[in-house]
Amino acid sequence: MMYREAVEKLERDYPELASTQVPAGITRYWLSALPVDRGWKRVTGILPVQRLSREIRLADDLHIIGELLSANDLEDLLALMLELPRFPREAAVIAAPDLEAALIYLERSLSIENPHYSLHFERKPDGGAIRLTFHEALGVFAPFLEIGLHVYLYRFIAAFVEPALDRRAALSRLRVSLGHAEDRHAAAVSNLLGCEVEQGRGQSVMLVPDEIFAASNLEHDPDVWAQMERALEKARRRQPVFQDDLTRQTLLDRIGQILEDEGSVPQLPRIAAEFGFSERTFSRRLTEQGLAMKQLVASARMKSAARHLRMRGSSVGSVGRKLGYADTSSFVRAFRKWYGVSPGQWQG
Repeated sequence: MMYREAVEKLERDYPELASTQVPAGITRYWLSALPVDRGWKRVTGILPVQRLSREIRLADDLHIIGELLSANDLEDLLALMLELPRFPREAAVIAAPDLEAALIYLERSLSIENPHYSLHFERKPDGGAIRLTFHEALGVFAPFLEIGLHVYLYRFIAAFVEPALDRRAALSRLRVSLGHAEDRHAAAVSNLLGCEVEQGRGQSVMLVPDEIFAASNLEHDPDVWAQMERALEKARRRQPVFQDDLTRQTLLDRIGQILEDEGSVPQLPRIAAEFGFSERTFSRRLTEQGLAMKQLVASARMKSAARHLRMRGSSVGSVGRKLGYADTSSFVRAFRKWYGVSPGQWQG
């Protein structure tokens, strides 16, 4: 009952979000893999026929998930995710030059197709951090989606573990913090994945050790990868922005996109207009959420800088110019203050 009530609340309070089309790949897989009495029979009132299109309304997808959660153990649904014959965005794993590039692609593509949550990837000198945030409208669905995404990330990362490494040992060094799920869920995920999982006090994060980033993808196809990135960029340009999407992650995404496209630092009036607010209302909304425009711009610049510096053929000076710094020394100082190392050291 609580799942149905949550869907009704979503449709009532966030009708635009509820009607957004989202990918239904994993939901389709669950319905095909589960026994009929714990799968399709549970959702016949939602879907008139025993089939599911590739994209469905978010409200319908959550309604189906709620029915499946009511009829199945959470652990069984999660275990099925590890058995997926093909997982979403598998093409990114096959075509990407390395894990870092694949995670950047994943971050950007998820933000387009799934407005109800976002993924933020940050590369650090000692590894990488993947942070998940969820729309407040998800309510009781947030813990399940959080756990499901961490299982998916585990599967995604596992494909990049270098053959020379002991895969199980390497993946056991992943660290997961759950910000929404309960203690019993943390124990279930830890048993399933074989890595440390703990309560994150509101923070949903996966920490990836540096050794997993060391491997290059032997199946990397530069031409296919370039096509995928061009297609993703076209999709990002068509992506609508809604006023109720004003979160730290959506702000960082939009600021980063302007930096990439125009090579200039966007000012507050420009970003306010992007989200359909007046400057005054936009400033008030930022204050209410404890956000500062200056800090958001700095974060977006540094994240973009870290990514560009690891691209083949990039120089420190060219990256600084691309991100709107007046000179190389200003860029070097800002980067060192943010990451604790110089751009040259970051490049390795």
